[in-house]
Amino acid sequence: MRYVGKNIILKDGTKCFLRSPDEQDAATMLEYMKMTSTETHYMVRYPEEIELTDAKEAEFLKNYIESKQDIIIVAFVEYDVYWSCVLHLWSLFSCEKL
Repeated sequence: MRYVGKNIILKDGTKCFLRSPDEQDAATMLEYMKMTSTETHYMVRYPEEIELTDAKEAEFLKNYIESKQDIIIVAFVEYDVYWSCVLHLWSLFSCEKL
């Protein structure tokens, strides 16, 4: 699923744009993943364990865009990734069926 986008202003006045990353954002998303993996030892992986190529990350992002149940939303400040969130909506649909 694709979140088309929305401009927001952060509390400190910084302009931020929320949107789903696309295939052209693969290198930026990998850089963000490696950076956040260095910030704490409680992440799922260490930076040196990230072996994805830009092409594989682009394919991963494309699959999310084409998905009908999953979505990635990223906050971009200028051209840098500031925050990201992955939602798996299948869990919401399965709860409604109960």
